[in-house]
Amino acid sequence: MKKYPNINARAILKRHNRWRRGAEIPMEDSKMLGDAIELMCLEHAEMEKAINYISHNGLSAWQNQNVAMDCIEKINKRKGIK
Repeated sequence: MKKYPNINARAILKRHNRWRRGAEIPMEDSKMLGDAIELMCLEHAEMEKAINYISHNGLSAWQNQNVAMDCIEKINKRKGIK
């Protein structure tokens, strides 16, 4: 699994979008922009997987919480956060 330490993907994508719309700011580094897009896609897929699991399995509240916490742990592990 590729690690994405110290990447605030949302901030990078928001800044890039401001630049794309004409803001007088420097363009994002293309490698950093690619990593941010990749990370957001991976996080979205992980959250979607957890939500689908919860919605299709009629879990109790504490089981839902465990699925959500597992999802957060996977995302943090990918970011290199312990």
